[in-house]
Amino acid sequence: MPHSSSRRKPIHNDSWSDDPVLCQRLTSLTLTVFNTTVLTELAENIELPQLNRLEFCFEDGWAKHIGAQLKAMGGIIKVAKIETFVLRNAWLSDVDFVNTVLSMCSSLHTLIVHEASPVHDTVRQAILTPLSLWRLSCYANNRSGSYCPNLRHLELVWGSDVDEDAVLTVLESRRESTERCVALESALIGPREGKDVAPETIHRLKALRKKGLQVSLF
Repeated sequence: MPHSSSRRKPIHNDSWSDDPVLCQRLTSLTLTVFNTTVLTELAENIELPQLNRLEFCFEDGWAKHIGAQLKAMGGIIKVAKIETFVLRNAWLSDVDFVNTVLSMCSSLHTLIVHEASPVHDTVRQAILTPLSLWRLSCYANNRSGSYCPNLRHLELVWGSDVDEDAVLTVLESRRESTERCVALESALIGPREGKDVAPETIHRLKALRKKGLQVSLF
């Protein structure tokens, strides 16, 4: 990863300076999220114009609070040309963030979403909802065309119940290059913790492999 160069005023009293940090050469950023306030301050006080890989890894117990804070990262995502976007151990109280990411990242080549395992005594909001999956397919349109039209590599791992038919529809819709999107080259899908998928899912995956897509189960 290239070293970052920064420009900022001296920091006093442990608070952010008025000028944002400019990391002109930083191309990859991984954030392990423990605290929502820090993430909000980071988003408001840093500029990453060359960022092409962004990863969030959530600690259990924080992800349920993170939706609004992640929305603040939308400005960074919109300015940068993100090619790889990763969510690990994630589940959100506000899935609109994921839809926002999909609408912003026309440059996205790789998308990795690993939902968290169920957490005891908490109310979860799944990321891989019917709406999110529909927007990942080549059939959905935004104002400028398909969502993620340049997507080549996709990982979808779910921690809760998901519509497997909708997941397979995403893969099948992206199997070949069209005017809407480029052809998907590889995919990894499946439930966490070694759970089985439906027989029909296995059948459709085999058909996709025969047609050239490198697809495997998690």
